[in-house]
Amino acid sequence: MDDAATVGTQVGPGTLIATIVDVSSLGLIAQVDETDILLVSPGVPASVELDAAPGATYRATVMTTDVLPTTSTSGGVAYRVRLSLGDRRYSDGRPAPTPRPG
Repeated sequence: MDDAATVGTQVGPGTLIATIVDVSSLGLIAQVDETDILLVSPGVPASVELDAAPGATYRATVMTTDVLPTTSTSGGVAYRVRLSLGDRRYSDGRPAPTPRPG
């Protein structure tokens, strides 16, 4: 649901009137299992595949890793890793679509 004010609505301090999303620099957060986290550090290159773009590969770079673990989706221990997305291509060289935030 969009909470932004509609045309003609009276607004006051704190009223959301627009949402602006900058997609010029995209990233994502991934979970890395505790058995692999020692192989991951800032600057390490990565390769990302998204369900929304089958056959496309997104180059990425590790930006940060969490110091403390979280419970993974499978119930084990994992660490959150923030990646910056870069070049994106299909295997035939065509550019892959730009992912959407969220």
